[in-house]
Amino acid sequence: MKIIFLLLSIPFILIMLVFAFLLFRRKDPLAKALCTLNIGAIVSTVIYILSILNFPYNISMFFSGCYYSSVHWLLLLFINFLFILTETPVKATSVQAFFIISKIIAALDTASLLLNVYTHHAFTLTPYINDGSFYCWVANYKFAFLVHLVLCYILCAIIFFGLIKKTVQTSRFYRAKYFTEFLILLFVVLFNAGFLIAKLKFDFSMLTYSFFSMASTYFAFYSVPRKIETAMLQLVSDNISNGICCFDKDRKIIYTNKIAADYFPVPGNLTSELDSFLSSGEKKDSRNSTIVYKGFEKILHETFQVITDNSDKIIGYFISFEDITDELKSINEEQFRATHDSLTGLYNRENFFLEAEKILHNDPDTPRYLVCTNIKNFKLINDLYGSIFADNLLKKQVSYLSMIPGEDTLKGRISGDKFAMLIQKKYFDEKKAIENTSYIQQYTSELNYKLHIYIGVYEISDPFEKVPTMYDKANLAIKNINSDYSISLAYYNTELLNLILKDKNVVANFESALENGQFKMYLQPQVTASDEKCVGAEALVRWVHPEQGIITPQSFVPTLESTGYLYKLDQYIWTEAAKTLAKWKSQGIDKYIAVNISPKDFYYLDIYKIFVNLVRKYEIDPSRLKLEITESVLMHDLNMNNNILERLREFGFSIEMDDFGSGYSSLNMLKNMNVDILKIDMTFIHQTSNIQRSQTILKVFIKMAKTMGMKIIMEGVEDKTHQKFLKELGCDFFQGYLFSRPIPLEEFENTYNREAQ
Repeated sequence: MKIIFLLLSIPFILIMLVFAFLLFRRKDPLAKALCTLNIGAIVSTVIYILSILNFPYNISMFFSGCYYSSVHWLLLLFINFLFILTETPVKATSVQAFFIISKIIAALDTASLLLNVYTHHAFTLTPYINDGSFYCWVANYKFAFLVHLVLCYILCAIIFFGLIKKTVQTSRFYRAKYFTEFLILLFVVLFNAGFLIAKLKFDFSMLTYSFFSMASTYFAFYSVPRKIETAMLQLVSDNISNGICCFDKDRKIIYTNKIAADYFPVPGNLTSELDSFLSSGEKKDSRNSTIVYKGFEKILHETFQVITDNSDKIIGYFISFEDITDELKSINEEQFRATHDSLTGLYNRENFFLEAEKILHNDPDTPRYLVCTNIKNFKLINDLYGSIFADNLLKKQVSYLSMIPGEDTLKGRISGDKFAMLIQKKYFDEKKAIENTSYIQQYTSELNYKLHIYIGVYEISDPFEKVPTMYDKANLAIKNINSDYSISLAYYNTELLNLILKDKNVVANFESALENGQFKMYLQPQVTASDEKCVGAEALVRWVHPEQGIITPQSFVPTLESTGYLYKLDQYIWTEAAKTLAKWKSQGIDKYIAVNISPKDFYYLDIYKIFVNLVRKYEIDPSRLKLEITESVLMHDLNMNNNILERLREFGFSIEMDDFGSGYSSLNMLKNMNVDILKIDMTFIHQTSNIQRSQTILKVFIKMAKTMGMKIIMEGVEDKTHQKFLKELGCDFFQGYLFSRPIPLEEFENTYNREAQ
């Protein structure tokens, strides 16, 4: 039996030496604790071997005492390992106190067992005779040994309690880490107790201490952590959003996470995916594929990689599957928002031009039209009926555009109420297009508002011409019919090109002409109705070109207004009027000058600041610089513009409403703002077949204005009959060719100011 024990002990000791060596090279606290535990188990095993050899009595008593005390110290080493394993703070005061007390008790126990060599108070040894010869010493235990035994079992109980507590408290995921140690210790204690109860001659339970040390090292440092790592990887792979599938070198599936299994419930489909990648011959590859998953179409981004060892030999394959359906959808939606109009879903301006260019360049031989539409006074509709109504009107128009057939017909919203369409010539139906506009016009019929939608058509002669230029030409056709309500569709022709060139010439030469003083202020007299005395004038503008002579406002003002340059010209005329009034003041001339303010001036300029500064700079009476506006000024932003005008009135300026009666809601505007003078054009009477009715309405206007304390100016007065009639109605001032055409400043001063001096 002794030989068997020795033969079993040697490999145990060698294994523990290897573990101790490997653990000694590591620096972490757990490795150090296990290294110490293995060394302690080696020492205990060697001492027990010495105790069972045939040494003299006292020497055997000494080694036996050392062996029994080594078990006590071995348990303390295990408790140290347990504290580190369970992440108990070893520097805590309570833990340090426990170790100090335990070491003192262990030291006293060791001293007691070593003194037993002389006192025999713990145990004695008797020779074991087998076959008539001395075989080994057998221990006879006394009360003091029972104290040693109780101390050891108390330590065991502490260890059991700590492991059970940690096992219960920790997550199920980590319980194996502690429960395994619990089972190892339980086996050792039960095995040891069995040998004590059986009183066998050789304590084979000593080998369980070595087993205990080796098993703790293996499970705590190798097996359980790797199982936890594997389980963690399994958990992670099952919970990530990507599908994962691994194959061995023979294309056999060796691992598939839950996501991949859901995407491909039939394993053969995964193998087919692998075969598809392998056919490319690439070691790394990726692609997008489409599958049907739970009744919905999904787009997967598949990434393939060949797995090789250190010698670059293939050991398997790996494919990951990432669901990019939502990502692609988001990208597509973002691209759609970048290229399409948010309200109508049509191409926006930039992308309509871009896509139209692609179509024309790819198929230059197919005859095509570029068609554009425009709603007259759409801003007025927006102001009168609100943005929701206006948006619904645009959607209504888009619904009719969508009904237009044709291969590769392209539609886009260029801006506001302006739409464009690139369509093959054979698909364009002029009659149908006009019918569709009439259907849209019915949308406002219940509101007693006549909607006018114009269509401009440009027949593309050069498919490589810039598309924005094509659109401008189609839009120019609309401008040619804007004043004619009976026509809703027009084609571009070469005459319109001359208009474009003329507009471009106006813009190109405007800045230099303004700097060189080519723009001149002309004045048209305004006379009193009572005695035809000139009391002031309206400031108008003429372009005195060095080569072309005098250019009328109709030739350049619309262009400057559409291109955003008119505010510069307006400001120039205001300044000229202020300078002139200052000169007249110094000459004792008491006349006024009325200047025009266009709607866009309110956006480009600080109107209040400019006019107040002009009055202060040239030291003139603000009532001498009268301000003419049209009702369209208030249509664009009633609250803001009305506030500005009211502040100007409070400062001393007189506000005139020009072209009264020509708009859609003159009376409504009059209700919402204060004006000092109404200016009525004689075309109010001329442009009607029922002159008598117009005269009746005019009488009502004048009477209403008088009641509200306003003055009346009639412009466009050209004959004595009109003058007499208007004088009888109570008009205060006249302006028109009957008295004078617009004349240069010098001529005005020579004619009218000399009369006043």
